[in-house]
Amino acid sequence: MLIRSFFLCFVLFISFLACQSPKTETPKPSFTGHWICKNAYLAVMDSQSINRSTLPPFELVFRDGIDSVLYVNAFEMAVFPVKNIAQNQRSILGFIRDSTSNFTLSDDGNLHLISGNGQIDFFKADSSLAEVFYKKWTTTLKNFYSESLLSGQYLEGDKLLKISPLGVISGSKDYQRIELILGGDQADGSTDLAILSKTNGEQSKVAWRRVGNALRLSTAINASKPNEKPYWKAGERLVTFVEK
Repeated sequence: MLIRSFFLCFVLFISFLACQSPKTETPKPSFTGHWICKNAYLAVMDSQSINRSTLPPFELVFRDGIDSVLYVNAFEMAVFPVKNIAQNQRSILGFIRDSTSNFTLSDDGNLHLISGNGQIDFFKADSSLAEVFYKKWTTTLKNFYSESLLSGQYLEGDKLLKISPLGVISGSKDYQRIELILGGDQADGSTDLAILSKTNGEQSKVAWRRVGNALRLSTAINASKPNEKPYWKAGERLVTFVEK
């Protein structure tokens, strides 16, 4: 009788344990993954003008088991070595003017880069969110370059014209828009490229270069052989705009 009672209690105890929901531990934040700068993300998604403060860097990539970080901004891509200094901290040397900068991973899963220049906050992005960001970033970045490198008032001979921050040309009887080409095979070569739209509707790929206060536009020549990757160089001079 005692053995039967003990056995029954044992069965009830096992049944009780089986009915309990297994405890799930909240996964600890991890460095591994793609991180996007919050300031850059907000500026780009709100279609604001980006500036130097939102550029360095806009993406960081940590890979599992690799003691380095991929750093990406509008102007460069580089890999820097990192070392662990605590469970939730990593240090990187040479990130900003040979100074030491620390990455701190907070409990809420955000990443903070702290250096002599202050603090930059990042959030981890999944692939779908990153794709949306990069598409909009490309447009924003193109506008940024256009505003920084091309926009202004110029003289075409003795005629005054203006190139807007979006590349719209006003005051010219021949040209109506210039749009920079960034990245990809179209941008490989010894010169910078743009698409030049004429007032008659024609479009052509041109090589552009700033020389002092002059903006020179030339024909773009593909110097590669058939079946080779395009390689572009400047050809015959088309027009020179002199900044006023």
